[in-house]
Amino acid sequence: MFAILGLGGGEIVLLFLAMGFFLMMAGGIVALVLWLNRKNKQTAPFQTQPPIEKTKRICPSCAKEMSADAPQGLCPTCLMKVGLGSQFGDATQSPRNPSPALSSAEIGKLFP
Repeated sequence: MFAILGLGGGEIVLLFLAMGFFLMMAGGIVALVLWLNRKNKQTAPFQTQPPIEKTKRICPSCAKEMSADAPQGLCPTCLMKVGLGSQFGDATQSPRNPSPALSSAEIGKLFP
């Protein structure tokens, strides 16, 4: 069969030796990968970390527990108090020292 390719006996032996060497190298690499995977699977349970617990967020104003996505770091109740202005006083009272509204002529002076 190899005579068709023009190879002699010594060349055929070298060809088989080279093929055997490469097959042994490939088999050794596959065995090494399998051995390392098995070794990592055996040590993996000891390296796992405990699950992370959710941190409870507490409103700084009223000390109620609030959700993780609370805006401005306040609970909904305190957020409504800030929005209605009741944090600094009664929402029904008018603010102290209200400034009078500017007339259109005064506003016009501010724009060139």
